[in-house]
Amino acid sequence: MTRLIYLLAIIIISCNSSANKNQKVSSHIDSTQKTIILADSNNISSSVDSIDSANANTIAAAKDEVNKAMVSLKDSLLLVSTDKFHDHRFFGYSRPDSHSRRLILFSIFTNDVQGNPYHLPYGSYYQTNDMDNVQLKYLATEGAFVKFTILKNNTPQDTIYIEKKWIDFEN
Repeated sequence: MTRLIYLLAIIIISCNSSANKNQKVSSHIDSTQKTIILADSNNISSSVDSIDSANANTIAAAKDEVNKAMVSLKDSLLLVSTDKFHDHRFFGYSRPDSHSRRLILFSIFTNDVQGNPYHLPYGSYYQTNDMDNVQLKYLATEGAFVKFTILKNNTPQDTIYIEKKWIDFEN
C-alpha cells in the first residue's frame, strides 16, 4: 500500500510538472504571437506606442515653446532645423486629417528618428538637411493643414499634409 501511494505521488507530481511546462510554452507562444501581431505594418508595437505617447506628451507640455518648420517664400521649400532651446515633433499625413496614415516624421527625439521605428514610407528625420535628395515643396493651405509635394531628385513622389500649427512662412 505504501508503494502504491508513493507511486501515485510520483505520477501526480510528474503530471503537474508537465502541465506547468506546457502552460509556460503556451504562454510563450501567446506572447510571441502578440508581438508578431503588434509588429504588423498597420500596427505599432507596444514599446514604440509608449515612446510615441511619451514624446507627444513632451511636445504638448511645451505648448508654444516649440520649434516650427519654415516655408521659404523664395523656393517654397520646407526647412526644418534643430533648435537647442525648443523641441519639435510633427508628422506628415496622407490626407488633411491627423488620424490618416502617417508618411513622414520630423522630431528632435532620437527614439523617434533612429531606425525609423514607425516604419514611415518617407522616413523619420531630425531636420530637412538629413533628407538625401528629398525635399518638401509647399502647394497650398487646406484648413488646418499645409499641403506639400514630396520631391525625390526633383521628381514628385507623393502629397503629404502637415498640421498648420507646425509651419511658419518666411516674411
